[in-house]
Amino acid sequence: MPNNNITNGTNGGNYYADTSAHVAANGTGPWDCIEAVGDTTFTTLSGRVPIGYAGTATLKDGRRLFGHFTTITLASGAVIAYKAQNL
Repeated sequence: MPNNNITNGTNGGNYYADTSAHVAANGTGPWDCIEAVGDTTFTTLSGRVPIGYAGTATLKDGRRLFGHFTTITLASGAVIAYKAQNL
């Protein structure tokens, strides 16, 4: 059975549209899904990141990236980062 908490956002999320480093250790994450709000380029994306997105990758508007993210830093664009389920 799929984890619908990811796609429904029932664990909450954070909207980021700046170039600050957002780190899970400060209580806002970790995140298990990142959704682009407009074309978005990352400076840093760390944790268990899909191949091809660990550096300066671009996520197109409306696309979602699934993984387990501990640091999110944007170069441009905006995202909704959905919080991981507490186990």
